[in-house]
Amino acid sequence: MFHHHYQRGLSPSISHFNGNDHRDSSPRILSISSPALPTTAGGTKTKNKDKEDVFPLKLYTLLESVHAMGFTTLPITWLPHGRAFVVKDTDVFVREVMPRFWTATKFRSFTRQLSLWGYKRVKSGKDSGSWYHPHFLRGRPEK
Repeated sequence: MFHHHYQRGLSPSISHFNGNDHRDSSPRILSISSPALPTTAGGTKTKNKDKEDVFPLKLYTLLESVHAMGFTTLPITWLPHGRAFVVKDTDVFVREVMPRFWTATKFRSFTRQLSLWGYKRVKSGKDSGSWYHPHFLRGRPEK
């Protein structure tokens, strides 16, 4: 079961903001193992899931299953060390992979979600162009 914990919408540099601009400084921890579901007045779960809570789960599932989708060259894949992933073919990813997991139709929407969930773009070194999150690791869905 997935137990990723993310602070959505707060970068590490402002996650403990103590200024006086009326921001809510409490951390927003989300657990994929128990996604937030709206409830009715009686307390039973409704069918309308908060879709934002499943983004890391869908991304992990995508990366683990893309090899079985029949591509000759994978449009998105884990890096060999398993601590980051890279989108190798943006056009194929948007046209053939994204629609299987999300309703978004633009790569910019995908990268915006990555940023909102705290993923960082690697800008230099041998992993340049990849995306990284300290709790998003290949083979470790429970982290």
